[in-house]
Amino acid sequence: MRAEADPLPRQSVTDALAIVDVTPLQVCDLLGELAEGADVYLVGSLAAGLGNTKSDIDLNLFVERDTTGQQPLMLFLGERIVDVQFFPHVDARTLTAHEVIHFDGVGLVQRGPAPPVRQVKCLARWASALCIDDSGRPLLTPDQVDGLRPAITRYCLEAAVQWQWLAHTADQSGSRLSQWVWARTGRAWLDTIVHGFGESYFGPKWVWKMARRCDRLTDAQLGLFADVSDRESLGVALASVGVPQVEWERAVLVPLPLESKMSMDFGCGRQVVLAGDWIVHPDDRVMVGAAVADGGISLDQPSLDAILTDLQ
Repeated sequence: MRAEADPLPRQSVTDALAIVDVTPLQVCDLLGELAEGADVYLVGSLAAGLGNTKSDIDLNLFVERDTTGQQPLMLFLGERIVDVQFFPHVDARTLTAHEVIHFDGVGLVQRGPAPPVRQVKCLARWASALCIDDSGRPLLTPDQVDGLRPAITRYCLEAAVQWQWLAHTADQSGSRLSQWVWARTGRAWLDTIVHGFGESYFGPKWVWKMARRCDRLTDAQLGLFADVSDRESLGVALASVGVPQVEWERAVLVPLPLESKMSMDFGCGRQVVLAGDWIVHPDDRVMVGAAVADGGISLDQPSLDAILTDLQ
């Protein structure tokens, strides 16, 4: 597996909007005075090349003023929903650089704290944003996009680890939803791997479509992730892409907060420094913070089943 992420090809805003039978001119006419003095970008699944004929139109307007308290707008083109959000220019052009490391089987991952999910969603949208005037002018420079990919991958990695711990906990408690949690764990790991391979857009519901357009995964590998239903099948799927294994069945619950930086030892001298609410100690115990699911997880089956049902 290569550490470097390959950029995905960009489309024009005209082609992106054509999927929902709309033109850039129609969008500009709809916005009217809202677009005066603003840089208007198409974002979301359509801009990322993942949308379909039922997709909403998502727009971000970047303006030279403070947008604190500015509420999103919902407009309509016929029956098509057009969601509009406002941001100051500085939000799109100032990204904090973080040290990155290579994670076996995944690629480059940001070191240190994972970014908040709201920030991940914004950055992922801006990475594939298309200027409404079809000038091809990107919102973020290629260097900025390269810099944010490891941050998104870092967020996905932590989510995958938490899902995997939850799956082992479900097994230990005899939960009736264990198989479903393992399937979600497989999807979370696939999401992490796809982002490590160069995907910038973030949206768990699009993970299979993103995986299929990734030229690094074979049909056989995708089939392994689609068939994940227990610990063994997940291990086979992860081994197919070179992700190292951890003895998750020795997981124990610990209270938050923990230290802001922790190390995850995968053996053979490999360590990944992460932050958040879990850690693998030298004795291979996986410690997971109590904030994994809504403030805490009880290991008794009724409580765990209630949490898993809410997550479905």
